[in-house]
Amino acid sequence: MKKFLIAVYGCLLLLLAATTFVEQTYSTDFVEKHVYHTIWFCCLWGALAAMTVVVLVRQRLWRRLPTLLLHGSFLVILAGAMTTFLCGRKGYVHLTVGSEVNCFLEQDGRQVVELPFTLRLDSFRIEYYPGTDAPADYISYIHGETPVSMNRILSRQGFRFYQSSFDEDMQGSWLTVNYDPWGIGITYSVRCLHALDAGQPGRRVPQAAEASVVEEGRNVCSIVAVSGKWGTCAEEKPSGTGTQAGG
Repeated sequence: MKKFLIAVYGCLLLLLAATTFVEQTYSTDFVEKHVYHTIWFCCLWGALAAMTVVVLVRQRLWRRLPTLLLHGSFLVILAGAMTTFLCGRKGYVHLTVGSEVNCFLEQDGRQVVELPFTLRLDSFRIEYYPGTDAPADYISYIHGETPVSMNRILSRQGFRFYQSSFDEDMQGSWLTVNYDPWGIGITYSVRCLHALDAGQPGRRVPQAAEASVVEEGRNVCSIVAVSGKWGTCAEEKPSGTGTQAGG
């Protein structure tokens, strides 16, 4: 079973590496439609989770609580990613100076989603490094809210807004929108498991087993990070819009 689990890891890593090159050649929408949002890709993740559960049971890891917590955190990460995939919503909103907006367009461009509040752009500006023409930051000043920039996210009622791009005349700003209150919460709960693991007094995993578990953890985290379309909201420029921030 362990060899089969490693084989699945390898297949996922090779698939995601290949998908990265395909994404650069075509587009993010293309790989999301043909890879990340397909039934077979979800089944591959499901098989990975199922095999992890089998390993937990076969090795009776409930007798070694620190190891159980570490393996369990991988399952929580996968559960959070699946929840994001099923329940999360992502898109973008175009703000122009002085105009109020109360909706955003989903990433596939097919559906307009209402926001439970309104946003109004007061101004947009670019900050430069002192004495140079090199941009240091791109900032959208939204009425009554904390400014949104490349390093500052606006969070409101479960919606997260990221600076994505802007209009060439500096009178408009594009923000990426991510709504994922459940998936993010589940994924962040992994920190609680890690805290419990670190707080176990006098409980040590044998060195060889610990090295194996750590390596497995790195593999899982690498896979989740590469396929972060499920769990995070990339700061990407909507196709056909203005200048990309940072580009």
